[in-house]
Amino acid sequence: MLWASILSTVLAKYGLQHAAQKNWLPKNHYQRKAIECLKNSDISGAIDNNVVVLRKDPDYEEAQIVRELILMSLDTEMENLDAAIRKNTSEIEIKG
Repeated sequence: MLWASILSTVLAKYGLQHAAQKNWLPKNHYQRKAIECLKNSDISGAIDNNVVVLRKDPDYEEAQIVRELILMSLDTEMENLDAAIRKNTSEIEIKG
């Protein structure tokens, strides 16, 4: 009985992961994952999940909003990288 329960749990988890990889789950699943990735500063994961949503429904308003949030996050990351490069460059010039 215990083994049957464990086996069914493992199969259900594997089946869900397989369905997620094949993009068979509803768009809301991928939308939640995209938002979760954004909260964790995982821009790549957010993009991947949001692309799945937009492929399923290009007119889905929430996916378009998340797309804008992703673009804002990318802009912020670029600004932070640019500031860090400028800071390091000025430190190198001072030392050199």
